[in-house]
Amino acid sequence: MNLTFIYSLGLLSCFLLIGVALRAKIKILQNLFLPASVIGGFLLLLLPIPKEYIGIYAKIPSTLIVPIVASIPLGLTLAPKDKFKVILPHGLIMMGVTMLQLLIGIISYLFLKRFIPTIYPIFGAELEFAFAGGHGTIGILSNMLKEKNLEYWNISQGVGSAIATFGLVGGILLGMLVINIGARKKMCKYIEKPENIPTALKVGYESEISKQNSLGRETTLSTSIDSLGFHAALILSVTALAYVVFNFIKANNVVYLKSIAVWTYAIFLMFGVWGIMCKLKLQHLVDSKVKSKLSGMLTEYAIIAAIASMPVKIIVQYIVPIIFLVTLGFISTFIYIFFFSKLYIKEDWFEHGIISFGMNTGIFITGLLLLRVTDPELKSSAFADHTLCYALTSWSFVLVGVILDIWISKGALIALWVTMIMLFIFSFLNFALKRFSK
Repeated sequence: MNLTFIYSLGLLSCFLLIGVALRAKIKILQNLFLPASVIGGFLLLLLPIPKEYIGIYAKIPSTLIVPIVASIPLGLTLAPKDKFKVILPHGLIMMGVTMLQLLIGIISYLFLKRFIPTIYPIFGAELEFAFAGGHGTIGILSNMLKEKNLEYWNISQGVGSAIATFGLVGGILLGMLVINIGARKKMCKYIEKPENIPTALKVGYESEISKQNSLGRETTLSTSIDSLGFHAALILSVTALAYVVFNFIKANNVVYLKSIAVWTYAIFLMFGVWGIMCKLKLQHLVDSKVKSKLSGMLTEYAIIAAIASMPVKIIVQYIVPIIFLVTLGFISTFIYIFFFSKLYIKEDWFEHGIISFGMNTGIFITGLLLLRVTDPELKSSAFADHTLCYALTSWSFVLVGVILDIWISKGALIALWVTMIMLFIFSFLNFALKRFSK
């Protein structure tokens, strides 16, 4: 057993707990709704951590993102046919904003290249991976670049981690501002005054035991296997299988398939495994809440590790391009999501918009947090719709990977045109859906 790994993981865990404690006691952290992982990560960034620990932390996000992504299809329940008319516009908006962020990244690179000729060739791609993905997904990007033997992969990883952090924190702050404006203008159906947010939501825990939510169903009995262990075993088995397939394809130099990231195989394999389980009528063994809690736990460690290992020197060097890119990302994402949400979503458009904005600038939990503020009791259909859409649109990661490959091999201009076409398609489909459904 490598004690260095144990010690480094223990240090992360300690600072997660410190983040929880500080969030519970410091008002400004409560008002900013900063997650414990972000607080703890920034504290670690300020400390003289051993280089061995930083090396481990830098690998954690890219490692954990595979089981996180693999878990997405698990427990997926298809909605009735009439429900798809409701969730389809939301799903198309999510697909559209993914393409939009990638487009903004390409445009930013082409613009900045005029003023900074030395900027590395795929600067800007980090926006989509960081905003719509998160800290863990940045690891996917850096791994893709590393596998292609591109020397700037570590620079991209540092820039991406910074953008993801900006997105997570900024998404919360801007989201709260939007909620306050929306409440005053009577756009919110379920709150009148955002300042009346429950104390539990601010401090980060519920002190009354009777009000604490259940983590999920106990689908298996501990006489055989603990339910949490069963879900973890299922996710990690598929993750390992994905690596087996990935390494086999690389070893045999299979054209094109060898350039596809391992998480892509993981998500498709899980779709297959879940489909088989449903065919065998074994879906009762899986609880979506338990699955979500497991992936949420992994996400916490991915975030704190990513922030703690951010290369400050690289971030300082690229701070102006980063701020430029992030600013465009926030503006474009906000306009696109709320414009199309109001235009195409018939019921609870603001609630659908705010959860989508949070998720597409931070992580899934960010979206849920903003939704809980504007819809404390989750009376709207936004959470259920978004959860299903998140699973159904997860294949967009594959599309992004293809466009990135085009960007690297064919150049930014060709990637620009491909992205514009895809953005138009997803945006037009919502228009067509509304037009022909009348």
